[in-house]
Amino acid sequence: MIRRLISLAAVVVLAACGTVLPDQVVAPDATATAAPPTVTLLPPTPTATPEPTPGATTTPAMPPALEEARVVGPVQVFPGPVHYAGDVLSFEAPLGSVDAFPREEDVLVAIDGGPLEPVQAWVWNHVLLGPRLLTEPFWNTSGEPGTYLVTLSVPINAAGDRQETTFDVVVLPEAERPLQEQAAEWIIRRTDCCELRYLAGTAAARDIEILSERADQAALYVEDRLGYTVENLPIPIALIDNMWGNGGYAIADGLVVSYIDRDYTGKHDLETFEMLMQHEAVHWATRDLSNETPTMLVEGIAVYITEGHYKPEPIPERTAALVETGLYVPLADLTDNFRAHQHEIAYVQAAGLVAYLTEAYGWDAFLEMYQIDDTDLRNSEWLDNAFRRAYGVGLEQVETDFLAWLAELDTGDQPLDMILTINHFELLRRYQRVRTPYQYFPPISEAIEQGITTPFIRQTAVPEDVAIEAMLVQAAEALHDGDYDTTLFLHKQIDAAIERSDFVLFPARAYLAAAESLTQSGYVVQRIVVSEGETRAVVTRDGDPTLVELVFASGEWVTQ
Repeated sequence: MIRRLISLAAVVVLAACGTVLPDQVVAPDATATAAPPTVTLLPPTPTATPEPTPGATTTPAMPPALEEARVVGPVQVFPGPVHYAGDVLSFEAPLGSVDAFPREEDVLVAIDGGPLEPVQAWVWNHVLLGPRLLTEPFWNTSGEPGTYLVTLSVPINAAGDRQETTFDVVVLPEAERPLQEQAAEWIIRRTDCCELRYLAGTAAARDIEILSERADQAALYVEDRLGYTVENLPIPIALIDNMWGNGGYAIADGLVVSYIDRDYTGKHDLETFEMLMQHEAVHWATRDLSNETPTMLVEGIAVYITEGHYKPEPIPERTAALVETGLYVPLADLTDNFRAHQHEIAYVQAAGLVAYLTEAYGWDAFLEMYQIDDTDLRNSEWLDNAFRRAYGVGLEQVETDFLAWLAELDTGDQPLDMILTINHFELLRRYQRVRTPYQYFPPISEAIEQGITTPFIRQTAVPEDVAIEAMLVQAAEALHDGDYDTTLFLHKQIDAAIERSDFVLFPARAYLAAAESLTQSGYVVQRIVVSEGETRAVVTRDGDPTLVELVFASGEWVTQ
């Protein structure tokens, strides 16, 4: 088994980078309803350009020149994925290059045949998605439902050449805006550690009592593990009602955490949600210690303190599994190019290094090393210097000793679990990229001050998307429970649904049928569980976050 996984590991890494790969999984018979068979690892297929949907756009026909700042993919319109009259919209698009973007030139926009007019815009290198162009929210659609033809004109080089991209934006009537959005407002609650900001009528509002307790517990846990009191309290934490990336991020003025019932990242209970809170709280608590510390250690200490990334994990054994499967990244490369490497590999290996350094040299010595900030060195050069000053040995020797330490560990099922975790989150990110893009770092503090709620509450209600998210939830739970056959089986069907909207096989067709019938019945779907002979669901009603359990019996949904 392990030898087979080692050969498959390279497939996963290449697939994560979008490399064209052959299909590795034999699909089961379309009529099969028995327990899923043992299948081999699913390699995610290359990202396909989605069919246009309301708010999505067509890809510019001209192929990109990498030396120019061309738009090289769909222009996304936020907030989305649908838009209602009264929304103030902004645009975001992938670029061929940030460095080539002539900043002195204007980004221009024309709406429905109007003149091209300048809008405020900026560019940056997204840590996950690469070069991006973002406009400010500029288009107030109040009272203007309809379909609009939009032209985005972007300067692409210093010679003054421009590229024009056209796309449709559908604006729905204000009266169709969901009741939950209409009633949304920011509420602020102080706890011992934190200032929780959440939206009325959401899952966070429903569960705020237990979330307040969990936030305080997370902060106390982090203080205990770090060995010092966090001074910069309260920690501002925004609990948003849609999915952002992996479920959370830290910014200069606080933390942002997705708290939703249909959480397809795998935070299937309050314990794993609390782990995410702990992770982000570590970033907050150590922010003043890491002025020059490489990102690899900044993320490594957060995963190490939390004792897992998305779930409780034996970090040393999972890092050893990376070596065993050929996924281990040399430390200099990992430090110099942390964000360029596959996310789960980078984070787990970074935490594994922290675990080794702490065991070999002690926690106090690690913190001393972590805080070194009186050099002009960066990344692997900083790391080599810091190791020599704190431990008396350089990066090369530390890595040799680290690998020897890992070689002594019993990895058990961790190689398979680690690879399936990588596979799962690559599928998840591809789903977001292809079907439900999210806005990168929306300005939440400013939004709270101004009472802006829409970007933090709107999420897809398209039955196909709901079905995919429900399958991701079930695959995550199967993986969490160590049911690897079911995980692989669902990964194959999720892959087909993302890439080709293929819901032909069971159980995918049952997930889609349930999502369609529940949506048509006026429910907001939060969970769907398909098993042999039975389909169950957890739903809410628009504007009411109360969870209701249903079962499909005798051709209809009934309360369980």
